[in-house]
Amino acid sequence: MTDTIIESVPASQTGIATSDNAIVRTIGGSLGSAVLAEILTSHVGPHGIPAERSFTTGFCAAVAARGVRAALVLPRQLTARTHGKNSEPT
Repeated sequence: MTDTIIESVPASQTGIATSDNAIVRTIGGSLGSAVLAEILTSHVGPHGIPAERSFTTGFCAAVAARGVRAALVLPRQLTARTHGKNSEPT
């Protein structure tokens, strides 16, 4: 991921771009952990242990989030590859 970021920005902007990437990844990890914790604790059994369906719901939510991310990112990457460095100048 870092290589893709560095290749897509001017050399003078690589520090900013990589730090933006780190910030977004940190925020995403925090939000993802919070959402998963909320899902797991939404169905707690009598002894305070999350029910099995909580783990299933959490896994499905993670898969759905990954699918949304792929749907947003893949078209951009494919467009960049076909119109990027490999294309002939006009």
